[in-house]
Order: sequence, then C-alpha cells, then structure tokens
Amino acid sequence: MNRVKSGYNKINKGKERDVMDKLVESEIKIIEEIIRTKDGPTLMINLNRYKEGLFPFSDVYLKWKEVNELMIDSVGGKILWRLPVLGQLLTNNADEPIDEIIAYWYPSHQSLLATRGTEITKLNFELRQDLIDYAIIHRVDGQNPPIVG
Repeated sequence: MNRVKSGYNKINKGKERDVMDKLVESEIKIIEEIIRTKDGPTLMINLNRYKEGLFPFSDVYLKWKEVNELMIDSVGGKILWRLPVLGQLLTNNADEPIDEIIAYWYPSHQSLLATRGTEITKLNFELRQDLIDYAIIHRVDGQNPPIVG
C-alpha cells in the first residue's frame, strides 16, 4: 500500500520507541465518572499505522485481528467497520499517515473498561506491540453510530 512516509521516522531514526500504548489517565477518570453518573454506549475510533509490511495480510496482523474481535465480543461490543486508508488529503503540521481506521462500539463505558486486565486483552496488547507502529484512539458518542449497509 502506498502512503506518505512519516516525519517521525526521520526524526527518531535508530531510537527505540517507548512502550507504544499509554493510557491517558485523565480520560480513564472521566470514563469512571461517566459510569457513576450517566453511562451509555461509546464508540472508539482507532487510527492505526502498522509496522512496515505487516498490514493487511501478515500472520501477526491476522492473529491480532482474531484476538481483537474476541476481546470486543467478550464485553458485548462490536466492530462496526475496518477501513483501509487510501491517502491523507489534509494535514496541519502533523504528518502521521495511517493504514486503517477501525470503529469499535461498546454498549457502555463500563463494558469498555471491563476489558482491562483480562487474559484476552493482555494477548491483544502483546500482539499490538509487534504490529502497530503508531495509534491514536478517540472516544466518541456511541448513541447513533454510523453503519454502512
């Protein structure tokens, strides 16, 4: 898949990256407050760039995809769609091209947090370390998620 190369790789060439996945603790506190007061569906929009040559047909990608689906299913969630990114039309000084956008729907914020600490989630995050070069996940309202079809 052709894509624009990230400036990140030029700047950090040869440097080891930190552990990729870092929870935003302030966001966890917000989610915990939502659970206590007005819990409802949430939609997680994942923007992923995979390590070179691993997307979309490598064994590690296919295994992660399988484990990821089991993790989401285990709490009553659904993967609404997976879309390969075809290009990057606009940027505002943030050159972070991605390979795939995935929409995960959870019936509640509680179900989202229920994935923490489970064996399937541990395996999911181990596979992510081998697979994903860059990721950002946005939490949005899950009341009326867009579904095609």
